[in-house]
Amino acid sequence: MGKYRNSCCNEKYDCICHKRCNCVQDKCQCTQKLLKECVCVEWSILPGRAQTIFQSGGYNRIYSSGFVSYDFGSSDSVIVRFFLGDHQIGSGIRVFEESSVAFSFTGFDRIIVECPIADTEPFDVYEGEICIKTRTPVY
Repeated sequence: MGKYRNSCCNEKYDCICHKRCNCVQDKCQCTQKLLKECVCVEWSILPGRAQTIFQSGGYNRIYSSGFVSYDFGSSDSVIVRFFLGDHQIGSGIRVFEESSVAFSFTGFDRIIVECPIADTEPFDVYEGEICIKTRTPVY
């Protein structure tokens, strides 16, 4: 590996974008292709409910970054959770009203938002947005 730890071919930096690398004449060549997508959607959820706001198309090796915003609702915050199948990955992320939280996450296939029960009108809704850029290995 040479003097640079965590790199291939004795280069200072490893291949970018989570790609596998091979050494060819002491140069790093990435061999894995990634499908890249960027999606932004608004979400609207009734009080006391949880809703999936992102679902992969069967991929579970997703590399992602993005943000979730909470724009309006009758509570001061909502909880965002990442799942792989039925298992929650990491801790829930609290997002406060009129704010957003950025994330970088791997190894999940679904994102949900949980909205607390409101003590206001029955037609009140929680609203926000998710923007996510995903990179998924293509085999």
